[in-house]
Order: sequence, then C-alpha cells, then structure tokens
Amino acid sequence: MAKRKGKFVKDLKRGLEGELLLLDILTKANIDAKLNDNHKENLYDVIAGESTFEVKYDFYAAKSGNIAIEIFQPHTLKPSGLTSTLADFWVQILSSEEVLSCRVLELKKFVDEVKPDRLVESAGDGNATIILYEKSRILPVFTNLVGLTEIELRSLLCIG
Repeated sequence: MAKRKGKFVKDLKRGLEGELLLLDILTKANIDAKLNDNHKENLYDVIAGESTFEVKYDFYAAKSGNIAIEIFQPHTLKPSGLTSTLADFWVQILSSEEVLSCRVLELKKFVDEVKPDRLVESAGDGNATIILYEKSRILPVFTNLVGLTEIELRSLLCIG
C-alpha cells in the first residue's frame, strides 16, 4: 500500500509539472491562463479564456512509443480521464518539446472509431485503466503547441 501511495504522489507531481508547462506556453504567448483551483470539481486542469484543458503528462511515451489515454479508475469503479473530463481540450505532454493538444470531442471520436493497440487495466499507481495507441497512429489527431505563435495558439485553442 505504501508503494502505491508513493507512486500516486510521484504521478501527482508529474501531473502538476505538466500543467505548469502548459501554463508557461500559454503565458509566453500572452494568454492569461490559470490552474483549476476547485479541487472538488476536478473536471479539467487549466483554464484560459473560455477554454478548459485536461492535461496528462505521459512520461513513459518516449520509452514505449505509445500514447496512453486514461479512461477509468478501477479502484473507485468510476470513469476518469477522457471519459469523465468536461474540458474542451486534451493536452498530452510527452516532453517539454512535445506538448500535444486536440479537442476532447475529436479525441473521443478517434477512440470510438480506432481500436487501441492495447488495454491496460491497472496502469500507473494501479488505479488507472488506459488504452494505448502507437504514437504514429494517434499523432495525426494532435497539434504540437511548442513553437506556435500567439496568433496560432489563440486560433487553435479558440481563445479570443
């Protein structure tokens, strides 16, 4: 149990690092953004203008060549990640150079239409069911936010 708690804390820290990386990208593009500080309603992680973002730091993607999409929490028996977010945009961070984003609705459509390469029922700290796609298969759904101009970011993310 202590090992699982330690992994959870480590994953939580990585998640915050990912959220801060997205904030940094948006701030450098003069886009006012902030973390969702309403922990009771954890339905998105970052807000910028009228747009909300679910942020996932996929630190294992570089090693595995896969992108993992969280869909369920087996210990609580509740939907999570893609199946529970109310965010407008999904942000999948693979590294500081690959901060990928797409509309949640587009990612849900992709997941509905394209069979995953693998399902892992107890990933991460053991409390995440994920679907895995080979990076090359799912990459076309996403746009890399790194290096985009302020105008490009505002247009892509629907921020006025």
